[in-house]
Amino acid sequence: MSCQIIEDMRPFITTLDRYTNPSQGISRMKDISSQRKPSKDEKGQWMLDLKIVEENRVVLKDRHCPICKIWLSKNGINNKVEYNENTTEKYQLHLQRYLCPDHGEIHINYAKISQRFPKYSTDLQRSVRLVFSLGIPPSKIQNICIALRLILIPLSTIKSWIYPLKTQLKPILYPRKMPCSGSLIYDEIHLKLEGRKGYLLSSIDNYTRLVIRSDYSKILDKKAVKSHFVKIKSRQKVKIDSVVHDGATVYGSVFKDRSLKKIAEGRCHTHFKKSIRSKIYKATGLGKQLQKPLPRGHFRFLRMLYWTVNSPTEFDFFIRLEAARSLADTLKNDKLPRIVNWVGTAQKYLLNHLYHPHLAKTTNAVESLHNEIEVYRVFKVGQKTGMGIEFVANSRIFIHNLRELNRIKPKLDKEQDYLNILQENFGYCAGVRARKNRFARFRTKIYTYQKELEQFWNVKYPKKALPLFKQLWAPHH
Repeated sequence: MSCQIIEDMRPFITTLDRYTNPSQGISRMKDISSQRKPSKDEKGQWMLDLKIVEENRVVLKDRHCPICKIWLSKNGINNKVEYNENTTEKYQLHLQRYLCPDHGEIHINYAKISQRFPKYSTDLQRSVRLVFSLGIPPSKIQNICIALRLILIPLSTIKSWIYPLKTQLKPILYPRKMPCSGSLIYDEIHLKLEGRKGYLLSSIDNYTRLVIRSDYSKILDKKAVKSHFVKIKSRQKVKIDSVVHDGATVYGSVFKDRSLKKIAEGRCHTHFKKSIRSKIYKATGLGKQLQKPLPRGHFRFLRMLYWTVNSPTEFDFFIRLEAARSLADTLKNDKLPRIVNWVGTAQKYLLNHLYHPHLAKTTNAVESLHNEIEVYRVFKVGQKTGMGIEFVANSRIFIHNLRELNRIKPKLDKEQDYLNILQENFGYCAGVRARKNRFARFRTKIYTYQKELEQFWNVKYPKKALPLFKQLWAPHH
């Protein structure tokens, strides 16, 4: 800054005095002009030089705004406690907050100051991440640490250990080449986001029981469901052959779309039976009073329709359906024949598992996964962001997929023995050789996926805990 410019600025120095330190004068302005512009970290906090003064107060070495170079005013103090894991000694720090008149509060990164004090052990940090993935929120983890370790860890410190997993889990859980048999079980879960309704869409492979994908959506419509399956096909390179769902009305138009037209649909038998029961109660005038007994003869009609849904062949389905129709005529209720006709229209989706052997009859596998996720109480009460919802779900899915990978090994061995027998007797058949080669590639994908998950566990979670969990997840348990 030249002397001529400084001389021209002298009329404005009195105005700048309320932002600058009067004792420093124009010499401070020269220092500011020569300084390099500071940078921000990933969280948007300024990486500024700090120092500790009397009474453990952390202040800025240069008290100017990093944007406009205006003198910052003090804006209160935040108290921070640094604990040592092995002792009860604590370090009380007072973090000075600053306010710019033009840009508001200046958020500062205090990581350099924290590095001067004793650190928590890596094992403790890994244990905290594991407890969170098992469904315990950070506030409860703080109480657990007090009860088991006799140490008080600040809540902000616990969150700083957990939240980096938010961006690290998703690419590990849903890789580019996901091992999948092509037969999916799909369902959604209702949740709350800032007091409003939201949905978590999840798909599980019927053969491996691995979670193929889980996405958050604010609304449950054709666009959201279609996007979920398109991501599975395009991003994870999964060829979807069949899907079983709960039969909501939105799915009727989803699988008529051009990109999903070749996928075979299946209706969940459990959800369909619930719909039959509710329709019969409405037809008899009981409405939603499902605890009350049905009128005479109607319970037998209900059981006969259940028997129809469980038909082992298509021929048995129509025979049992006609028996239910004749019983409906004797009960003298005009609404019961309509229910029989409605069951008949769903025959294609109820019996699709007969033509697609890997297609499941129910969505119970996804329901049990959602029950595991709902252990995290805040998940149903109310989350703040959609990313937080997916983070909580992915933390639970990581444990779920590791458990299922540990349980699938006997199933793969049986399949391999069966293919070996086929090759010994029908080795000349090209179809047998092709099936064995497909299974070998599929098995390699599973072991590669398991290896990646275990490597991630060894980096972020306690190494000694994995062998113990494998014993707990063994098939005989």
